[in-house]
Amino acid sequence: MTAIVGSHHYKVGWFDSPYQDHVAFSVLVWIIYALLLTIVIIKFYRLKWLVSLFIADFAFHIIMEKMDILVINSFWNPVFFSVILMLLLMLIRKLNNYMFPSF
Repeated sequence: MTAIVGSHHYKVGWFDSPYQDHVAFSVLVWIIYALLLTIVIIKFYRLKWLVSLFIADFAFHIIMEKMDILVINSFWNPVFFSVILMLLLMLIRKLNNYMFPSF
C-alpha cells in the first residue's frame, strides 16, 4: 500500500538506504500483525477485542510518529491506518467463514 499511495514510511536507522530501512521494519511489523490478527480472527472475534485492537493500533502509530520512526504523508492521519486494519480484519474474517464454515 505504501508504494502505491505514498501514505507513510519508516525510518529506523538500521540501514543506510531509506528503502531497506522501511522494508525491514515494515516486514517485522506485519509479521507481528499477522500473528495478532490470526489469533483475533480465530479465537477472539468480538467487539471488545476489535475495539482493543483498534486502540492498540492507533496508539502504536502515534508512538512511532512521536519517536520519529514513522513519517506520515500530510494527507493521511494515523486513524486511517487503524480503520484500514479493521476493514482488513473484517474482510479476512468473512473469507475465513466462507472457506472454513465449521470453525
